Amino acid sequence: MVPRVIPFVTGLLLSLGVHRVSGWWLDSGRGVAVMMLMLAATSMLVVWRSGRSPIRPAAHLWAGSYLGMIAALLSTGAGTLWPIVLVVAGMLSAVAIVLGVLASRAIGSSRGNHR
Repeated sequence: MVPRVIPFVTGLLLSLGVHRVSGWWLDSGRGVAVMMLMLAATSMLVVWRSGRSPIRPAAHLWAGSYLGMIAALLSTGAGTLWPIVLVVAGMLSAVAIVLGVLASRAIGSSRGNHR
């Protein structure tokens, strides 16, 4: 069983780390690809380490990553379109996390690992 704080802090550090290394991730196609892959891979690991239901750990991962995105965006100067940018970032990150959850479940079921 994964405590709630671990996925949250993992998402927070992931968002801040990607921002620190490559800047705001929605500014380039490469940044989007890196962030989406990192979130999907991280959600696969978080769900794999969680118990039966992936919903709570995935939600905590998303909330942490979203808070990190807010902090990163505000620290660099949000500009005038920040609400729209955060909505798009939130939706894309949710899609990446859901894809990671589905991939983790597909791998687990193909191996006969029904948690």
